[in-house]
Amino acid sequence: MTYLSAGQLEIAIDAPLAWDDETNSTHEFREDWVHGDRTPEASGPLVLLADADGLLIRAIADRLHDYGYSAILAASAHQALELAQERGPNAAVIDLSLPGLYGGSVARTLRLANPHMPIVIVSSLTVAVTSEDAWRVQAYAYLSKPFEVGALVEILRQALTQRR
Repeated sequence: MTYLSAGQLEIAIDAPLAWDDETNSTHEFREDWVHGDRTPEASGPLVLLADADGLLIRAIADRLHDYGYSAILAASAHQALELAQERGPNAAVIDLSLPGLYGGSVARTLRLANPHMPIVIVSSLTVAVTSEDAWRVQAYAYLSKPFEVGALVEILRQALTQRR
């Protein structure tokens, strides 16, 4: 069990897990899903992408890179919190259905640690429930899956511009 804390909030989480579509089960987090070393071509803002669907966040990261963003990828709540603490992203995109801990709790922890970081909540869950969660964690925006990456890019651009 790992304990992470932000301010006065302390959360206990189990070892990171990721969903495997081929076997329809969870497994230990695949380290090769995570990247984020800034490359010379993508020296722009660093965005934390947290979603259990490794293929999806890789595709989003590639598209963000095309727009000049760098990305760090997390397939679990544990990984997202750890990477956020280590790398200090400029913004975060968090799926509510993360293995290990509810994505809303991850967003709240990130909000406590960095009150000015734009957080975008994404989810395929019922819109009424998830938009309320986004409001509770003071997310900058909520996107219902599936969404256009261009919409996410525009939201991140606006959020990071307003933050300056």
